[in-house]
Parts: sequence; C-alpha cells; structure tokens
Amino acid sequence: MISETLPTDAQDGYIARKKFKFGKLLVAGAVLVVSVFLVPRFLQMYSEIIKAEKKTDLNELKTAIALFAADQKTLPANVTDGWCVVGETYPNGTCLGELLSSGHLPRLPESPDKEPYYYYTVDGYAIVATRLNPPEDGEDIAIGKCAHGDSEKIWCLGYRHR
Repeated sequence: MISETLPTDAQDGYIARKKFKFGKLLVAGAVLVVSVFLVPRFLQMYSEIIKAEKKTDLNELKTAIALFAADQKTLPANVTDGWCVVGETYPNGTCLGELLSSGHLPRLPESPDKEPYYYYTVDGYAIVATRLNPPEDGEDIAIGKCAHGDSEKIWCLGYRHR
C-alpha cells in the first residue's frame, strides 16, 4: 500500500498534485464545452454583421445613384460592357467614380469580405449587387432577378431612372 511506504509529507504532496491535475482537466473540459456552443454562435453573429454592413453599403450606393440621376438627368456611366466592380479602375474610368467626382459620395464603400460590390446598367436601370453568405435574393427588380454570369444568387438593389 502506498500510504505505508511514503512519509506523510510525501503523501500530501502526491494527493495535492493529483488534485491539481484533475482541476486542470475540469477547467479544460469546461472551456471545451463552452467553445463548442459559443464559437458557432459567434461565427453566425459575425456573418450577420457582415451581411448587414453590405446591405447598408448597397443602400448607400443606391441612394447616391438616385441623387446623381436626379441632378445629372442620367445614370452614372458603367465603365465596362457588363458588371463592374465598384471602386475598381478600368480603361474607361473607375466604376462609380462619378459619384465621387460629383460629390454624391465622400468615398466608395469597400466590401468587408472577399466578395466585392458590383454595378450594372441596363434599360434605364442601375443595379448594385454583391454575394452574401449564406446567399439570398435582394429586392425583386422589374428586369428579373440579378445574375452575374452564373447561377449563384447575388443580392441586389435596383433603381429605375425615368
């Protein structure tokens, strides 16, 4: 028996070390359990914050486009033949750069994630769009759902210039 072979001081130290190791295991287990429940919730909340910021940015762009169209009697030029990435410079100019030069925006919004903001004009409509995670449709615009050359859903807002 171990208690008969160890002096009393050694027994106390042995038991204290075992209790300390058991306590560390309990703390590690509690941290693991809390992590299992909180980390996914935190990631979901972060995703919702990113979505809200992107929707706000697109609404800001839509409003600036409407104000530009009211002042200039035309939509901001699309500097490409298709969708352009907002803020990106092309041979014909910067996508939605006219909103800056006209004073309708102090800066072009930048996407908080890797999915950029897009701009497109067709048949008197201005469309701003982005991909959200998870994907969802934006408002139903008169020309149909947004499409960006693929079958993925992209979230969009449209403005009809009359």
